[in-house]
Amino acid sequence: MPKKQSKMKNGVVKRGSTFSYTIYDKREKRARWVGGFPTYQAARSAKVAHQKALDEGSHVERRKPQHWTVREFLDQWMESKVGLKPTTRRQYEQCIDKTVTALGSRLIGDLHPEDFDYLRNLWLSAPGRNGKPLSATSVNLYLRTLHGAFKWGVRRGHVSSNPLEHVDRVPQTHDADQGQVVDTFTREEWSRLLDAAEGSMWEPLIYLALATGARRGELMGARFSHFDLDAQVWTVQENATQVGQKRVASSLKGGRSRTILLTDETVAYLRALKADRAARQLAHSRWKGKTDHVIVRGNGELPQPDSATQAVRRLLREAGISHGSLHTGRHSHATELVNSGLPVAFVAARLGHRSTAITEKFYVGDLPASEQAARDATASAIGL
Repeated sequence: MPKKQSKMKNGVVKRGSTFSYTIYDKREKRARWVGGFPTYQAARSAKVAHQKALDEGSHVERRKPQHWTVREFLDQWMESKVGLKPTTRRQYEQCIDKTVTALGSRLIGDLHPEDFDYLRNLWLSAPGRNGKPLSATSVNLYLRTLHGAFKWGVRRGHVSSNPLEHVDRVPQTHDADQGQVVDTFTREEWSRLLDAAEGSMWEPLIYLALATGARRGELMGARFSHFDLDAQVWTVQENATQVGQKRVASSLKGGRSRTILLTDETVAYLRALKADRAARQLAHSRWKGKTDHVIVRGNGELPQPDSATQAVRRLLREAGISHGSLHTGRHSHATELVNSGLPVAFVAARLGHRSTAITEKFYVGDLPASEQAARDATASAIGL
């Protein structure tokens, strides 16, 4: 059976996985096709701009992909990306900026693996904004990003091969027998940090980070309505990130919600916090809060996620703790659970890991016999 042809609309038609448009050049007295657009709207907008430029005599012929510079190629790749989380888009843009600084004027058709060996070594040695070179983790992340960009280029026919296929990543050593090495707080440091945060707007953030192991964005996006205190569970379903100076709600890491069992002490803390919040809201004549988020400023406004990171650094200094960050609370929570003997599958599910690959290096076992057994073991492990 012959393949059904896509219908043309406004001079735009879908060809395979991309869209093309037809344009009539009065000077050459012929119609031409221009393709490779990811969406109908992108092709339509390009056609309108192309026709306007032809009519005004200002059109510059679009160069063939093999004559694109690295900058032009990566710009085209970014235009093809839709539905990116703000943090992912920011990471891609940072990678592009660093790549363009070194290779931006090179033609993609002239690139070889050795060019990216040079780029990798440059990132590992040249000081960045903070005066230090990029870490091995960051370099490997950027190399994976570029690999994805050139994989897209091969798929679209813009380049014949992916030069990143033959570029070695930076080795990251760890003791396989001892598992992932992470920074954690001692119980005594937990107590000092909680004391430093007591009574401040950041107290719930610190408490829940240690008590649940949630990520920063999940903590900043937590609402009282997400907690079922009678059932003693928190359904994690909102992630708050920051792009520039703007707070943005984005999808959860892993793309799905999860439930976290709460201990009796954590439930009691949240009940008291909720009652205190209601009383303060009634007493405050200029309360600006329009949501029931757990982490708010003294007048109810929502703080920026980056301000939480900065506040925790200050609280650590006040507590006399010379290491760690907000994320160390997550590491500490997970380590305490694993060391208490809780199965890795339970810990992985609690942390929101897609698989047990990250946590299984600590411990492998079966799920607890019941939710209550897991809740009791968690309370014993973390004391919150």
